[in-house]
Amino acid sequence: MLVSDWMTTPVHTVDAGTPLATCAERMRTLGIRHLPVVDASGVCVAVLTDAGFAQRGAFVAGTWVPYDEADTKLVARKVAVTPEVTATPDDPLRDVLERLLAAFQDCVLVLDPAGAPIGIFTEHDVVAHARELLPDGDVSEVARRDLPLLEASMDALDARSWMARKRHRHALVVDGGVLTGVLSHRDVALEDAIQDATLRDIASRPVARTEPIAAREVARILHAHKYGCLPLVDEHGRPVGIVTRVEILQAVIAALGE
Repeated sequence: MLVSDWMTTPVHTVDAGTPLATCAERMRTLGIRHLPVVDASGVCVAVLTDAGFAQRGAFVAGTWVPYDEADTKLVARKVAVTPEVTATPDDPLRDVLERLLAAFQDCVLVLDPAGAPIGIFTEHDVVAHARELLPDGDVSEVARRDLPLLEASMDALDARSWMARKRHRHALVVDGGVLTGVLSHRDVALEDAIQDATLRDIASRPVARTEPIAAREVARILHAHKYGCLPLVDEHGRPVGIVTRVEILQAVIAALGE
């Protein structure tokens, strides 16, 4: 399989000098989480993500408003990040997925020979295709067992540092060994918003499943609800495993190699 088999076209782009508020509103209108930034010649120079907007502002009555008034003058290039993974349409899909697995970003930008964006696919797209590729077996063949556990009483700023150091996008929040929340790196991205907060204050209410459950069903749940992870718990609500998009990506790479 080739990258062209999975990439989404056309890809929406934005000029490097476009105001950040305009970019945020365009992404929201289009329902996308990644927006390649191009220079005057159409060459991709960076990529904007919704996480970048969440760190700097929020939508109020449909308009993106920055937390800091100074950020009203920000343009796309100042906030966008260098894409970690790029490819051509003819690149072997499995090789590109292996590079995506090693990256912290969750998208692949597909470029033409001149460097202009012509396609994109994300980890969310990988999860969608996983339902066709994963084996029929139980999720135990896919799930991660070395769990990223954090206590509910932990300071949110400490959790932020821990997740950055470990390069974890998700952590499971427990109280007395029982799962009480799921924490995303996005939840702790804005330092001012989590001052004096604990994980009990900010963690999302967990959605979990007990085993046995099929790997394909886990992929379906992740894709349908746009979850980044699905914790697995025992009959007492204690975490015993976790499946994130990373584990699904690993399983897809293995399936493509068979």
